[in-house]
Amino acid sequence: MKKFITGLLAGKKVAIMGFGREGRSSYRLLRNYMPEQKLYILDSNPTISEDAELTSDSHVELQVGPSMTDQLGTFDIILKAPGVPARLFPENFDTGRITSQTDLFLRHYGNQVIGVTGTKGKSTTSSLIHHILASSGFHTMLVGNIGLPPFEAIGDITPGSRIVMELSSHQLQFISRSPHIAILLNIFQEHLDHYGSYEEYQQAKLNIGRYQQKNDYFLYSEDNSLLQSLLAGEKSGGHRLLPYSLTDKPENGVFRRERKVFLHTDSGIREIMDATAGIPIPGEHNFSNAMVAAAACYLAGASEEQINRGVQSFKG
Repeated sequence: MKKFITGLLAGKKVAIMGFGREGRSSYRLLRNYMPEQKLYILDSNPTISEDAELTSDSHVELQVGPSMTDQLGTFDIILKAPGVPARLFPENFDTGRITSQTDLFLRHYGNQVIGVTGTKGKSTTSSLIHHILASSGFHTMLVGNIGLPPFEAIGDITPGSRIVMELSSHQLQFISRSPHIAILLNIFQEHLDHYGSYEEYQQAKLNIGRYQQKNDYFLYSEDNSLLQSLLAGEKSGGHRLLPYSLTDKPENGVFRRERKVFLHTDSGIREIMDATAGIPIPGEHNFSNAMVAAAACYLAGASEEQINRGVQSFKG
């Protein structure tokens, strides 16, 4: 990761926009990798000018309060925190300059990531995937919108780690690499204060699968009518689209037959979860979440037995 970050940022005029928990973790990682790199910290809160960690750093320049956006056009790269609204950027701003901790993390570790997004259910689904994998003996961690900022997990990642990321629309808006296993649960008309339109929010969510590579997997709910229309005729760049549904259907994807869950791919149909005895989290919406969690874990290497055991021991 150090080689990747230093190669990308060395000699560039770099700003960290938003100095909350994620912004601070971005600052610490960059400062650790590049002790003498000039960094600019942009934040609407003027009190960060009294932050001891920043005032002791002679290679930091602060732009705080209303003036934080005055020089956006002068930066080569801006690491935007999720809580910073995209509407703060001018309409004609070159968004190619905007990146984020999520984007940089996915660009380096994307082939190890199971990413989950959706207006509703993403915390439950992410937590269930993490629980199944951890209880099955996999080295796994939970980062992103739930758990740790991604950069804080870097020291624990091994080549065999399965990284579960809960991803908000804010985190997805300016990415250029999607997770190896991407899950889009649903889209509803919420959280629109951050966006110029409902369509902009939808497009941010769709980024979870938009930048996948060959042999990646994109699982999405076929029971959500909006997703059906948005993804109708979707052309992949080699990734595999796997719709999932509570209905019994023979097409490729994940489906329920009575209380059992099956994964149908080009290699055939495989039972991946037996919920005949029920599951600990009630409701059809949670059964749907458990279905896609089971499929993601199976694609990540878990067996049907491990999945069943993990689902049954999940506390919610």
